[in-house]
Amino acid sequence: MKNIIVLSLSLCFIIACNKGGKKVAEDCPRYETCKEKLACCQSKTTVTAADTIIYDVALNNSLSDEWTAECLRGLDKKTLVDFFIQGVASEKLKAVNFETGAPFTTKDLEALKADPKFKTENIGKIQFVEGWEIDTVNSILLKKIQSATIGYEIFNSNGETMGNKAAFTVVF
Repeated sequence: MKNIIVLSLSLCFIIACNKGGKKVAEDCPRYETCKEKLACCQSKTTVTAADTIIYDVALNNSLSDEWTAECLRGLDKKTLVDFFIQGVASEKLKAVNFETGAPFTTKDLEALKADPKFKTENIGKIQFVEGWEIDTVNSILLKKIQSATIGYEIFNSNGETMGNKAAFTVVF
C-alpha cells in the first residue's frame, strides 16, 4: 500500500512538473526539480507584465457578503495564518515592521501576541506585493510574491470592525 501511495505521489509530481505536457524552451537543460527548471527557463522565456502589483486579500466575511463568501470558499484561514505566525516565531520567515522596515523579531511577535487588541482569529487582511511575469513559451502567468503584510481587525467600543492594522510584513 505504501508503495502505491509513493508511486501515485511521484506520478502527480512528474505530471505537475511537465505542466500538462507542454515543452519548456529547448535551450533549458534538464533539471532534477521543477524549481530548478523554472528558474532557468524564466530568464529565457519570460517577459515582465508588472514589476510591482499591490493588492489586499480579505480573509474575513464580516458583512456576510455572498461575493466575498464565494471568493473565500477554498481558504483554510487557520493554515495560512499559522504559516505566517509560526514562520516568524521560528525565524524561518523574515519579518519587518510595516511602518519602519526595521526587523520584526520574535520578541516583537511576543509583544504583539500580548496586546489585548490582537488575536490571531482577527487577522482579516493580507496585503500582497508581487511581480508578474509571462512565460511566453509555455503560456504561463508567473506570480512572484515579494512581501505579505498581515493585518488584524480593530474594533470600536460597540464591537464593530473599524478597519485593519498592520501587524508585520513578511519579505520573501
